[in-house]
Amino acid sequence: MNTPDADSPLNQPDETDAEPWENQEPRPARTHKVSLKDRAVYVTCLRGETNALEEVFINIGRATPEERVAADIIGRLLSTSLTNGAPVTDLIQHLTPHADTPWEAVARALLLELDATPPQP
Repeated sequence: MNTPDADSPLNQPDETDAEPWENQEPRPARTHKVSLKDRAVYVTCLRGETNALEEVFINIGRATPEERVAADIIGRLLSTSLTNGAPVTDLIQHLTPHADTPWEAVARALLLELDATPPQP
């Protein structure tokens, strides 16, 4: 079994300046329910300090295990893209062509979020 050296980055303390999450203020969030033919897709949108959309969480009703994994991955990719400055409209454009799928429902939820008044924490 390989163990990291004492000088390995894995053995160094985390130098981030982030506060423990229990000390952070709640962020504005809203969950959109988008109905498909036989189920619903729930998309939770969280906004940051500047009220810009920063995180997206996707839950699919009656999802297969593969869809749950895909929803988690796509939510993480959307969140990473948003925190790195990708325009929400570009992300919506990439999700929209997948008609009658949970991914089109995510695009519709993001459109609803863009049109909505920013939520209060």
